[in-house]
Amino acid sequence: MLALVIIAVVVYVVIRKLMPKKVDRGDILVLPILAGYKAFTGLPKDMTILMNTELFLVCIVSIVIGVWQGISTQVYSKQGILYSKSGPSYIIAWICYLAARVLIKLIFEGSLTGGGDWLTWAGIALSSGAMSGMLYLRYPEIGKVIARGGKRE
Repeated sequence: MLALVIIAVVVYVVIRKLMPKKVDRGDILVLPILAGYKAFTGLPKDMTILMNTELFLVCIVSIVIGVWQGISTQVYSKQGILYSKSGPSYIIAWICYLAARVLIKLIFEGSLTGGGDWLTWAGIALSSGAMSGMLYLRYPEIGKVIARGGKRE
């Protein structure tokens, strides 16, 4: 049940990013935290070298995708309120992430069935976190929004 809620939140966040939206703490922190939680709770107890290698590749791909998304997202101020809007490259980046994840899964596991969902969630957490970090680096005023919880000064 929790997985369905998290999937719904991911889809909701992706769709919302395509429309101009007021920047708030939830946009910057919620998706990485939820996906990170899902990855952590699914983490296998015994990690093999093969699993660690797969995790490393997923991490690299995810961070690259997140940086790409952070670079392509526009943030602007209107009447003292920060807004963000992503374009088609945001969706293309998600498609690239999913394609890379499928390819990595096929290479390391031989099929798309079975376990490994925790790796997908880890990738989503990292890409969303990298995007948030890139937005913060490009637009430091986002830090003020996070600190005050999205409320106006």
